Amino acid sequence: MKNRYNNVTNVIKSGFPGAFAAVLIFAGILGTAQNVQAEEAPYDSLFLVGDAPPNGWSISDPTPMQQSAENPWIFVYEGMLNPGELKISTFTGDWCDGDWLLAPSQHPELQDVDQTGYTVYEGCAPEEEDFKWLIDRDEISEYVVTVNLQEETVSFEYLGPQEVDYDELFLVGNALATGWSIEDPTPMEQSSTYPWIFSYEGFFSFGEFKISTFTGDWCDGDWIRPPSMHPPLSDADFIITSGCPADGEDYTWEITTDDVGDYRITVDLMEETITIAEIDADAPPFDELYLVGDATPGGWSLDEQTPMQRDPDNPFLFTWSGDLVAGEFKIKGYAENDFCGGDWIHPIENGQAFSQDDYQVLEGCGPHDDPKWVVTEELAGQFDITVDTELETIVFSGENVSTAADDTDTDLPSVFRLEKNYPNPFNPATSIRYQVSERSDVTIRVYDITGRQVATLVNGVHESGTHTVVFDAANLASGLYIYRMQAGNFSQTHKMMLVK
Repeated sequence: MKNRYNNVTNVIKSGFPGAFAAVLIFAGILGTAQNVQAEEAPYDSLFLVGDAPPNGWSISDPTPMQQSAENPWIFVYEGMLNPGELKISTFTGDWCDGDWLLAPSQHPELQDVDQTGYTVYEGCAPEEEDFKWLIDRDEISEYVVTVNLQEETVSFEYLGPQEVDYDELFLVGNALATGWSIEDPTPMEQSSTYPWIFSYEGFFSFGEFKISTFTGDWCDGDWIRPPSMHPPLSDADFIITSGCPADGEDYTWEITTDDVGDYRITVDLMEETITIAEIDADAPPFDELYLVGDATPGGWSLDEQTPMQRDPDNPFLFTWSGDLVAGEFKIKGYAENDFCGGDWIHPIENGQAFSQDDYQVLEGCGPHDDPKWVVTEELAGQFDITVDTELETIVFSGENVSTAADDTDTDLPSVFRLEKNYPNPFNPATSIRYQVSERSDVTIRVYDITGRQVATLVNGVHESGTHTVVFDAANLASGLYIYRMQAGNFSQTHKMMLVK
């Protein structure tokens, strides 16, 4: 190439000065193009972050874009986007660890096919500059998002609404209270945010189950079932079959006598996985708690989150003492450095009074209003905070705080609760305490490990208060028994052992 350029230059110098200038221009353009191709792209990874992409606001596991093999300056994401916001990170980890590609203004208008510029902001942008793109549609949709780092553009191409194969799923089998009924099976709940995800939480007795996509006749539609008979409950695979299966292929999941209890079943039609997780009602819901917010010593930085102390004698109890400044806070229930990595403890409503001792548990970055406790200038100062994750209560005290203990109605429980029986193991009788927070129709029933009901201990309307019932098992055989309380939408289950 070098020799060819020299030959052309010599010819031009000998009598073609205009052509010489043209060749110089051509060579300059060619050189510039070669230099651009030779330069490395400024980033080797890009990620979509926000409530629009599938992985939500997670910065530890954001939604990745694919880098073009032909042109490393181009990144593409093709898939579903929820109605909501997004921005683009160049990294994973902490929110302020790297560069962000932000919209040129807040919520620039996007048509079916549209292209915008972007700005690069290093670290955490202030709220007034943290511009995001908005997917402003009523349904989950398919998009192609393309980032061109050479042209400094982001393009959005709308492909249409996201299609979901099934609108309903049902649990069918003798492991459930509805049994093998296909006319009235147990419905699963479809996620309002991710409609391809269905879940169910409840009690499973000894028996089998599979999942239908319909009601009516047994052969009218598709079935979701394991790929083999009675696989381990930890296996995530499932298959979809149509109509009635051939002999020997009616595969089901099984709950053995050792597995009887409460379970959370989650079916993800997009990933084609099923999760069958036992709910241990006797285990503490949190192993660690952290205060997070601009009212706390560590602020909103998850690197500086403020830990609460777990009581060594009561794993359900957490405490913290220190100064809070004017601002907001909530309580994180896991150590992972990710706002979307697990469950958070929130007040029932934003700015809830510190004299109110109830709270709610919400999914990080979930579809909610993200309520927080608010410390005003008048309340700022020394605080003592106690969280009881068994009673689901939070108590505040301090130099400027009136506590729940100051209220006149604290003798009445603020939450429904089923306590563990005492003694346990027992022979032949044991006592069970339970709390009712408001006038309700309450039942407490006892089951053996096959799911057969052996006793009804409570069945009627109760006023708010704390109550006790005695279970006399003199006529029952030794073994494991399960007792379950239901009151409206509340339900809780415990296990007890009869030893004769």
